[in-house]
Amino acid sequence: MTTRRLEFSLTIKPDLDPSAPLSGAVRGAIGDDFVWGDGATDNKINAGPYRASRTLAAASNEDLDLKTLTDPEGVAVDFDECALLMLKNPASNDGDLTIIPGSSNGWPFLGGTTPSYAIPPGGMFLITSPQAGEGVAIGASTKVINVANAGTASVTYEILISGRT
Repeated sequence: MTTRRLEFSLTIKPDLDPSAPLSGAVRGAIGDDFVWGDGATDNKINAGPYRASRTLAAASNEDLDLKTLTDPEGVAVDFDECALLMLKNPASNDGDLTIIPGSSNGWPFLGGTTPSYAIPPGGMFLITSPQAGEGVAIGASTKVINVANAGTASVTYEILISGRT
């Protein structure tokens, strides 16, 4: 049996010139450490992680079926609930990456009737749900996300997803 532990730090710091007047700007950082153990209860994961660098050709897209991914050891990952999803668009890309539910069996991670989220070059999309039962469900008919590259060159993006069964 594989023991899972997900640990990473996220710190967001404003890039401010310390000699510039504040004039309403906020100084400081937002940060959090994520340390989730093995299991299906709060602050734990027992499915994944799936982590990959994926390449998309210019002006193309791909569907990712969250029920057919494999972990780093090549074992099939069977998510029932997403605890963490992170996509990073490299700063070197010349266009946005757009994520939407797949046209067939779309995963409803964003609300609304035509949900989409554009990740600019150098940007990141991150959702976390540390409480069991609060993450977005992944099922047989709600399992596909679509990632589209609007740039004029191919791009390699990063994806990380972990969850619970």
